[in-house]
Amino acid sequence: MTIKKAESTNFAFLYYTRLASGVVTNHKWGVFQKKEPRYALRFINNLTGQQHQTTDYNLKLNRRNKKIQLFNDFYEPYFHNKQISILCFIVYADAYSKISDFIDYQKKTKLFNSNIMTGSHIWICDIGKKNRRPHYHLFIITEHITIDLFNLVYSNNNEEKYKVKMMDARYGLFIYCKKKDLFGKFKGKCCGGSNVLTLPSKK
Repeated sequence: MTIKKAESTNFAFLYYTRLASGVVTNHKWGVFQKKEPRYALRFINNLTGQQHQTTDYNLKLNRRNKKIQLFNDFYEPYFHNKQISILCFIVYADAYSKISDFIDYQKKTKLFNSNIMTGSHIWICDIGKKNRRPHYHLFIITEHITIDLFNLVYSNNNEEKYKVKMMDARYGLFIYCKKKDLFGKFKGKCCGGSNVLTLPSKK
């Protein structure tokens, strides 16, 4: 395996051990799989000489949660000042083979044609606890819009393929996503999003 870098510049990678567990396949849809630790990784603290052990799973989980937290922290003040709105989607993976195609349609066609400016986005993979259906949690930043305009734009969306609502004042869905296990396509990403966080603007 390849170690991109230690989580902190104070740590140096020593070696890894392959674990017996691997990726666990899932239910009838077979779109996502639950990720499991595959390697135990050992690092050394260059300052103290202390050694620390973790897994590739924990490193991926930390990177995902840092990405979510950065998104959360950047947009929270704009959200509470009513400068932006946040659209919260559940997008079913068996209905859309590529989440990027769905994002492009929402941002470049549906919202653009409704004269709604958009900003950055973020998504994570998940599997429903009850129906076990693989889906994406997708968040798209828009200019501040009213609930009436939202209802007008999404009055006829197909809920068999995706569901959408506006982020409410509790602003709690990002914390909810950080509690989720890691899921994804085989050798695929568990999360993704915009490379740069931006406020809504005309493209």
